[in-house]
Amino acid sequence: MMNRNNTICFFFCVAGLISCKDDSSRHDHSQMDMDAGKTGTADTSLTTVVLSPAQTVISSQPVVKPGFSSTAYSKPVPGYVSVDPGRNEKVAARFGGRIEKLYIRYDFQYVSKGEKIMEIYSPELKTAEEEYLYLLKNSTNSALAAVARNKLINMGLSIDQVLRLETKREITENITIYSPYEGYVKMTPEDQQVGMSGSMSVKSDMSSMSQPGQTAIAPQSSGVIREGGYIIKGQTLFLLNDFKKAWVILSSGGAAFPLHAPVRLSNEQWKDSIISGTIGLVEPVFSKGQKFTSYRVYLDNPGRALLLNSLVTAQVVSDAGEGMELPVSSVLSLGQRKIVWVRTGKTNEGSSVFEARTITTGAENGERIKITGGLTVQDEVALDAGFMTDSQTLINPK
Repeated sequence: MMNRNNTICFFFCVAGLISCKDDSSRHDHSQMDMDAGKTGTADTSLTTVVLSPAQTVISSQPVVKPGFSSTAYSKPVPGYVSVDPGRNEKVAARFGGRIEKLYIRYDFQYVSKGEKIMEIYSPELKTAEEEYLYLLKNSTNSALAAVARNKLINMGLSIDQVLRLETKREITENITIYSPYEGYVKMTPEDQQVGMSGSMSVKSDMSSMSQPGQTAIAPQSSGVIREGGYIIKGQTLFLLNDFKKAWVILSSGGAAFPLHAPVRLSNEQWKDSIISGTIGLVEPVFSKGQKFTSYRVYLDNPGRALLLNSLVTAQVVSDAGEGMELPVSSVLSLGQRKIVWVRTGKTNEGSSVFEARTITTGAENGERIKITGGLTVQDEVALDAGFMTDSQTLINPK
C-alpha cells in the first residue's frame, strides 16, 4: 500500500514539473515573439534613418516643381581686362651702342611721344655725324651732303638734333633717343606669348602702371636693357601700347554663349557704372585637363578708365528659349557641380525625405535659373537647398 502511494505521488510531481516547464516555455516563446515584433518595427523605421546623411536629409522644408519659361536670362561670367596687342608699337634700335643713361625704369611706365627714353654712345652714329660734317665743310656736292643728312635722320636723330649739329658743327658723344610713340612700356617683348587672351605675361599688378602726369612706385623691371648694357642694330628694346582700346577676356565652363551676345560689365572700382559691349570672339579651350570656353569683348578705352588685369563680372544676356527652370535658391553650387534636393518620400511624422542629385544648369537672371539636365517636371525639390546642410556636411549626390 505504501509503495502504491509513493508511486502515485511521484507521478503527480513529475506531471507538475512538466506543466511548469511548458508554461515557462510558452512564456519564453511569447516574450520572443513580442521582442521579434518590436525588432521588426524598429527595422522598418530605420530603413530611412540608416541611409548616409551625405545622400539623404529629412526635413519639413517646402518643395517646388520645375516650371517652363522663355524669358531671356543673363548669366554672371568672370573675366579680366587685357591689352589689345594689335595696338602694340615696337621700338627697335636703329644703330648699335652702349646705353649710358636709361630714362625708362619699369614696366607699364607711361611715356609721351617725344619724351626722352635713353642716351646712347654709338661709334656707328658718331662716324655718320663726322661724315656729314666733313661733307658740309669740304664738299661742293650738295647731293652727297643731303644723303648723309637723311642717313642721320633714318638712324633716329630728330630734326632738332640735326639742326643743332649743323649749327654748332660739334659731334655729341652721347645721343639722346626720344620716344616715337606714346603709351605704356613693356620692356620684355621677347618673353611675350600673345594669344587670344592678349596678355603680355605680366608679373606686376596695376599699382605699377602710372597715369600721364603721375609718378608711380617703380618695381624692378625684368627687361634685358640696362644702363651700361649694349644693344645691336635692329634689336627690339620694348613695346609701347597706348591702351586706348582694350579687351575683356571671359571664361565659362557652362553652355557656350553665341557670338555678338550682349554683355554688361561691372567692376567694384567703377561703382554703379555699367559698361555695355558684345562678344566679339568665341574660342573653345582645353587646358590642364579642363574644357571651357573663352570669350573676347572689344572695348574703347579713350580715357584709360579700364585698368589692365582688373577683374570684372560680365552679365551675358542669353535668349535660351523655352526650358525648365527653378528658383535660384533651390540649386546649391559645389564648385564644379550643382545639386538639388529631390523629395523621394515621407516619414510617418509627415516630414519629407530628400535625396541629393547632380544637375546641369544654364543661364540665370538672379531669381530663376535654367535647368538643362538631371530633373523632370514630375520631380519635387527643396525650395532652399542651402538650408539642408551645415558647414561640415560632405554631400555625395547621385
